[in-house]
Amino acid sequence: MLKEVYPVMRTDTIGKLARSDTLIVALGNQWLMRNLGNKLMRKYYVSAVMRLSSRLLLTLRGMVTPSTGIYMEDYLVPGYFTYVAKAALQVAQQDAADEENLRAPSNALKLSFDIKRMANIKVAKAIQAQNQEKKASAKDFLELMSIEWTTKLERVVLEERKGESKPLPLPSDIMKFSQYLTREAAACDLQDKSYSNYRKVVMLTLASLISYNRRRPGEVQAIRLSSYFSRKHGANEISNEISGDLSNFEKKLLEEQDLLEVRGKCGKFVPVIVPAYIKPLLEFITDSVVRHTAGISTSNKYVFANNRSGVIRGGYAMVVMTNEAPLTKPERIRGTNMRRFMATMSQGLNISPQQQRWVVDHMGHTLDVHNIHYKSTLDVIERVDISKLLLMMDLGQIGRFKGKRLDEIQFEELLGQTQSGATSEASERQDDEAEQEEDYLPELPEEDEESLLICKEMQFNDKRIVQIKIFC
Repeated sequence: MLKEVYPVMRTDTIGKLARSDTLIVALGNQWLMRNLGNKLMRKYYVSAVMRLSSRLLLTLRGMVTPSTGIYMEDYLVPGYFTYVAKAALQVAQQDAADEENLRAPSNALKLSFDIKRMANIKVAKAIQAQNQEKKASAKDFLELMSIEWTTKLERVVLEERKGESKPLPLPSDIMKFSQYLTREAAACDLQDKSYSNYRKVVMLTLASLISYNRRRPGEVQAIRLSSYFSRKHGANEISNEISGDLSNFEKKLLEEQDLLEVRGKCGKFVPVIVPAYIKPLLEFITDSVVRHTAGISTSNKYVFANNRSGVIRGGYAMVVMTNEAPLTKPERIRGTNMRRFMATMSQGLNISPQQQRWVVDHMGHTLDVHNIHYKSTLDVIERVDISKLLLMMDLGQIGRFKGKRLDEIQFEELLGQTQSGATSEASERQDDEAEQEEDYLPELPEEDEESLLICKEMQFNDKRIVQIKIFC
């Protein structure tokens, strides 16, 4: 904590309070242990968590002052539960004019988990100190969290997240960006070992892997040299066993693409697929001679190392490369938005539950996170497949298509029977009208019989026209 987190944490009022509150420090230590394997990014994660909890504590101090003290553990008691919920909403930047409008709803969601963690830490400390009163108080607070937190906060937060407008990348931009990255990769000068060229190749490789894999930028930028050198490439014994069931296209993908594993969120290892056009670039930036010539320290164990002790950031690489590419909406091509695009567009494919599990595992999150936070309803599906279902109900055709999938039902088939029924009814009505019109003709004198014959040959539809022609 002292060596990693405190040096990167700002020393403002929020930072000073985060360092001084024992419960917030304990929460930081817990987060540090949870991200033990992610040495590159864990200090930033922990700093952000501690500062957010410190903001909650500052807000609470502005509301009420407990008689026992002004530290976080003094507020995590049943009597101040309502204040904690209100303070969490304020930290989420609740709109004064509209209480259900939150400008930063993710803050409230993060705090809901961290408040529970701090209350559990308080329980653990009370047990160690054999303080039954504090233990009971903290447990009662946790019980209130489980019973009332949803009604006080979480429903408002989820509704706000549901209503957020997050435009997805344009499919044409994704195609253009992929083509641009491929062209740039082919045009790279891999003989130039200067730091400026090394940095250019790193930025291009980072953007390519993030875009191709729909990976979080922080995961890709933290790839270690050891992970790269232990990557899986070519066919092995297991892939040879199953290659007989693969198509020629699938076999080609297996042979040309490498696979390496990186650490994702909460210690879960996630795959990164290396397409064929990126392989020469990775070989270049991991070559020891190139790195030495470019001024990369031998102590820097990361693939995308900079000339200091850190790495070149993946998010920055995406911004630079998308701005250089000829895109209509470059600001939409970002790591998280590309992940949302993948989750959304996969709805348009006939993906089995097992294949959906593969997609979720590749993206490195749970199925609930996939459905709630990433997947948006595809408007094409809403306007086509859902429209079919609504029409079937309105036309009373549900029973007729029993056992069929929505994508198997065509609009012509759906509307055919209704239209044929309507056509038959219309034809019958026309026949009845024609009969009525013939009956309507008056008896005429013999001198007008020629006019009558002319009218019958015209197959008329309007009675008034008949009368005009007859009696003119």
